[in-house]
Amino acid sequence: MQTLRLRGTKRYQSGGRTYWYFRATGERLPDDPHARAMRVLEIHKEREKFKSTPRGVVYAPGSFDDLCDAYLRSDDYQRLSMTTRADYRERIDWLRKRFGTLDVAGLDREFVVALRDKLAAKPRAADWMLQVLRRLLYFALDRPSRFGLQHNPAARFKRAWRPSATSNRPWTQAELVAMVAAPGAIATACMLGAHLGQREADILRLTWSQYDGDAVTLRQGKTGEQLVVPVHPDLERHLAALPRTELGTIVVGARGRPLTGNGFRTLFQRARAVAGLAGITFHGLRHTAAQALAEAGCSEAEIRAVLGHRTSQMAQHYTRRADQTRLAEAAVARLSAPPEKNKVGRKMSKRVRKTV
Repeated sequence: MQTLRLRGTKRYQSGGRTYWYFRATGERLPDDPHARAMRVLEIHKEREKFKSTPRGVVYAPGSFDDLCDAYLRSDDYQRLSMTTRADYRERIDWLRKRFGTLDVAGLDREFVVALRDKLAAKPRAADWMLQVLRRLLYFALDRPSRFGLQHNPAARFKRAWRPSATSNRPWTQAELVAMVAAPGAIATACMLGAHLGQREADILRLTWSQYDGDAVTLRQGKTGEQLVVPVHPDLERHLAALPRTELGTIVVGARGRPLTGNGFRTLFQRARAVAGLAGITFHGLRHTAAQALAEAGCSEAEIRAVLGHRTSQMAQHYTRRADQTRLAEAAVARLSAPPEKNKVGRKMSKRVRKTV
């Protein structure tokens, strides 16, 4: 039974320590045996969803079903993170259920526009669907002898959805205090999210073996980035007061078991309603952490080191916001200072007197 649970894992020894990885994805597994077995079972369950064509089923060559099947078997798809593959597979299944028998070579701009218009009431869903369709058709474009596509009719579409000012916005201090006052898993998850700045799935997977009392070591599920994030004193005190469960995960449910994503989101929504809060998401804590780092004067490189961003785009967003706030405060303070304490003010006063 133990061998079945650990199917697909690889053991690696370095510096007197033993590390475990899932062979197919390269994900580092928890050191705790129970947590490791649970994560392996979870990965196998997720991978079952990604299997392509059932044995014995053959699709018409050049059909949309044929394209979807080829893409799902490709390295292009397998190189995506587990979460992204799940998102793509859901939308690919939706598309092939409706258009599977169509000939890929016959798809044109009018077809794509009609699909977008059909989803106009759900702009975010429309953008997602067009993104997946665009990638599928680029895949077909690179294989002209099989699919006969001459150009990608899904290319160069403007996004229908634009994030609002409140989408995944940073939390206020009062909102964080209110949610940390919630019992059990929510308080711990919010503390981890606010101080580590990691995504929900990575927070829920954290085990006690990844925390050495000073820092947390993790591999991000979405990007595969390996991070070591020092723990803030407030988070250190919170973790010190928690019992260490047998199964090893830091965030656990009422029965001491790890939480699934759906289970955690249900608890989060309940806690948010009890606290009387609206407009906050758990992902907003990632923005909260980034904003706090920027306001503390951290550089783009320092913010990326904590959050695991591969590019500086998001870090620049927060550093620009923090710099703008500091510069604006300095400007207003200079403007409101008495003229005798402000050289600019004295010069302006002289000019005014000469004019009069």
